[in-house]
Amino acid sequence: MSNGQCHVGASNKANIEANEKRISELSKTVNEMMEKFEQSHETLLARMDKLNEEFSRKIERLSERFGNRPSWAIMLILSGLSSLCVGLIVYLIRAHG
Repeated sequence: MSNGQCHVGASNKANIEANEKRISELSKTVNEMMEKFEQSHETLLARMDKLNEEFSRKIERLSERFGNRPSWAIMLILSGLSSLCVGLIVYLIRAHG
């Protein structure tokens, strides 16, 4: 204890230095993890943008194909009425034929 510190003070100083070193190491680890997270986040955002563009193109293509046609509800109504008419015609032919 030539520098004027007692045994407890020297021990505390050693513990403090060890803790500071450990905090520094943990800080580096946290920074590395944050960088990896940011890289992964950027990669996912790029993929989402790419998928968004792809879906937009596909929706546009579908809308070009089916945009000028009647809606599905109208198609179902017309199909149902057509089936009913054919059924009635067949019934009339069998009943009076």
